[in-house]
Amino acid sequence: MSWIYLRSGGHYNFQDPDSSVVAIDELVWACSQICRFTGHPRTFSSVLQHMLFVESLLHETGTPASVLLAGLTHDLHEGLVGDVSAPMKPLLGAAWARLERDSEYFVYQLLRKELGVDFPPHWELPEVKKMDLVACATEGRDHLCADVSQWGLPVEPEKEIRGWILPTQCRTDFMRRLQQLADEIKSSNKPTGGGS
Repeated sequence: MSWIYLRSGGHYNFQDPDSSVVAIDELVWACSQICRFTGHPRTFSSVLQHMLFVESLLHETGTPASVLLAGLTHDLHEGLVGDVSAPMKPLLGAAWARLERDSEYFVYQLLRKELGVDFPPHWELPEVKKMDLVACATEGRDHLCADVSQWGLPVEPEKEIRGWILPTQCRTDFMRRLQQLADEIKSSNKPTGGGS
């Protein structure tokens, strides 16, 4: 078997993603239930909360809505493949890299279709990667109580301590922000009148 069942009856086929039946809210649900850092934080810290954090860091820099949307959804594919720790990824080799790349692309296309907007993929945006690392360093310090200076990250953690958000609140916040950003992108792409 090369596929998994999803919460509301859909499925994802790892060998043939195009045959999959996946809804955005299924991915949001899954990411709200998946704990970061292989389940070792002192308080539960979900993948969904991490994505909200990355988007908030990008928002603080005045980033356009299309890039904010890429940041908000950058790990949504983990609702299909799980959250694999960074040190483990190279050990899993080419098979993992292919599965992750395929699932990222599948979710990116799903978002573009379902939201009806065009936006750049997160893997093409260095500002998303940078804020992902800042979020990781901050979460490592605040949720794992780790000495993140030993991780070799090219960024510093945020000074502000980031607290824990219940999965239900994360889902509500994420879906609201997802729709806000999609609406903002749509309105910025509308013609601005004139014409004859």
